[in-house]
Amino acid sequence: EPPLRQAALWAAPVKRNGSLRYECAKHGHIEVRSGKVVYNLHGVGRGGLPWELALETSGPVPERWTPEGWLGRVGPLGILPCRYMVHSLATPAKYSFKAPGGLSSSSGHEDGQDTSFDFGGHGLVHLETNYGECFPEGWMYVQGHGSGSAEGVRLLLTGGRFKIGPLKPLTWLLCLRVPGLPALDFRTTDLDIVKVRRLSVAEKELSLEFKRRLSWLKGSSPTVHLRLTAPPSTFSSDGGLYVPTTFGFARSPGAVESFAGTAEVRVTGLPEGKSCELKLEGCIFEFGGTFQDPAVCAATESTS
Repeated sequence: EPPLRQAALWAAPVKRNGSLRYECAKHGHIEVRSGKVVYNLHGVGRGGLPWELALETSGPVPERWTPEGWLGRVGPLGILPCRYMVHSLATPAKYSFKAPGGLSSSSGHEDGQDTSFDFGGHGLVHLETNYGECFPEGWMYVQGHGSGSAEGVRLLLTGGRFKIGPLKPLTWLLCLRVPGLPALDFRTTDLDIVKVRRLSVAEKELSLEFKRRLSWLKGSSPTVHLRLTAPPSTFSSDGGLYVPTTFGFARSPGAVESFAGTAEVRVTGLPEGKSCELKLEGCIFEFGGTFQDPAVCAATESTS
């Protein structure tokens, strides 16, 4: 069943300050408005048993990020078939979940008593929108946030062969937020330098270095070293995930992802000689499209 969309909001969330409403009669809606993110979702699990999820951000206004940067201004000209907007970077939220009959027809205990769910709590909500025509031919994606000594750290990384007009350059986008440090944003479309030190789909490893091209004109300028790993056994299988292509949604080549990624982050060259090292656990780590081909990954690694 195709979703009911508010076309004006769906087509251009960047121009409308990130406002969005995505609605489906069968499953409810997701809305970004008035400085809040709101979920009211419902559905039917295995065995025809209903469930409900309600979520609303609390506290600070969700921080948005526009990955496209200046390039987004020419997006309406049609040269970007894949548009991208981040509506919420791990914003505190409260939620409730109910499934009175459990989540599957086999959810009962051995004594015949059904397992029901009715709970709520507080967490973080990360919300993005991709819109346009299709995903790029190959991409990498990482998203995570810190806890414990890394509380408040937020990480978002996207890279791939994004189509820009007739070209398909290797593009990298990094958003890193660390309490006490300035916002760290890197884009190859801003002429920032990104070196791919390691990219292996077989070993499930990605190592990158981000640096400002004109740092020698600006005095001290940060350099970010980022390494991602995840156990191969934690990645999705059975053909991977369905993704939007020019021929509709398909899982060939699709994408594979893990929710058990580890991000090791080192930032140097900060003002006043500051530097920091961080480790984030439980990150999303995704290989998509042609980046599931070992030969493509090897060819992407930097030679210098």
